[in-house]
Amino acid sequence: IHFHIGLRCNYDCSYCPGPVYDDTGKLQSGVHDNSSPHMTVEEFKHGLSLLDPHVPPKPNRRVYITGGEPTLNPKIKEFVQICIDMGFEPRISTNGTGSEKKYRELLDMGVYLEFSFHVEFTIDKRAGCACHLSAYHFIYNPSYIAFIL
Repeated sequence: IHFHIGLRCNYDCSYCPGPVYDDTGKLQSGVHDNSSPHMTVEEFKHGLSLLDPHVPPKPNRRVYITGGEPTLNPKIKEFVQICIDMGFEPRISTNGTGSEKKYRELLDMGVYLEFSFHVEFTIDKRAGCACHLSAYHFIYNPSYIAFIL
């Protein structure tokens, strides 16, 4: 299951369709923005409960939590715990901009993390910043995560 938990993203990639609004300001289309409300725990649990009866048993009970950028949701760890409690294997697709602490906590919960690197942001704006070097060491450490190119 690919479970889209919202549009909110902290990047504005040139290849990713941004928000399109009508004259009243209502969102018409788009994959991301930086202002949509976060999905609530209740909404996540309800959505997953509706899908649960239609998903095969393990080992094929995987939930890919996507967005926007799912790790921006302050309830992401609660979403993961709901997945685990319902017998799903949680996976998160992330742009890698969260803190190392957040990723370690998710990994300790059993989450499979998939990092995507956006060259227009990652190389130009992150590589020279010393504050992100420890995160890059962590990201490249294969004993902790899967690295997706």
